[in-house]
Amino acid sequence: MRRAVIAVIVALVPAGAGVAAAAGAADLNVAIEQHILGADSVRVARVREPNSGEAGAPGDDHLADIIVERMGRVDPAWKSAMGEVLAEAIRRFPQPEICPRAPEPRRIRFGVQFIGGDRRTTIILYLADRCFEFWTGRTFEGSAELHDTAPRILALLKQAFPTDTTVLHLNAKGMISCGDYQREHPDAPPAEQAAEATRMVPPRYPKQAKKAKLEGRVVLRVAIGVDGVVGDVAVVESVPGLDDAAIASVRGWEFAPALDCEGNPISSSLVIPVVFKLP
Repeated sequence: MRRAVIAVIVALVPAGAGVAAAAGAADLNVAIEQHILGADSVRVARVREPNSGEAGAPGDDHLADIIVERMGRVDPAWKSAMGEVLAEAIRRFPQPEICPRAPEPRRIRFGVQFIGGDRRTTIILYLADRCFEFWTGRTFEGSAELHDTAPRILALLKQAFPTDTTVLHLNAKGMISCGDYQREHPDAPPAEQAAEATRMVPPRYPKQAKKAKLEGRVVLRVAIGVDGVVGDVAVVESVPGLDDAAIASVRGWEFAPALDCEGNPISSSLVIPVVFKLP
């Protein structure tokens, strides 16, 4: 069935249209390469999409439509090296569609703008997605894959941001480390995946509490180590006469530890309610 559909689509395309489209894309790529390699100057920035209600800076190019977080420092040698590796990627790894973008918050992007004459070619690098877009002014021109050029591009970006700890710590995939992400986003949750109880021990009802028909909910804050073992236990909401039984119960629980954003076990804490209710 799939082959039949493809055959119909191909039959409807005018003769030579595919060749013309390919030739047009090739001509555009050549023009982009020439401008990148012949540009008079270049600038590089850490960039991101605007948040709700936020706008970019005034201007007539694509960098004006996004948020520039930090500018890098570059020189003519850097411009030439970055221009050559990007031109190589455009020649070797053309990709006609817009870059795929995963929603992972630790993915970082950069804008590299080549300026020559009255033209500005802006490259948006999606390192973790292994691709980049190229723009003329505010016009999207296409995209290309990074593949094996990514390590050279990453090295050049680290050169351009010698005092930016986050950029210097980027891993081979171009991802922000967990520690750097949490440092830059202190309100982000420290654990990507919370600790999870794998064995729960029901509390023993104290005889005196049962005799007094005492019921209630004791809320505990429980520290859990990287090995999943329960550490300190603190009472957040107390029910006198039931607290000790609640603590004894939770100390017998077992946990799978919390994981950071790279999948490594980390220490964490959970707030656990222990309910005592008579039948």
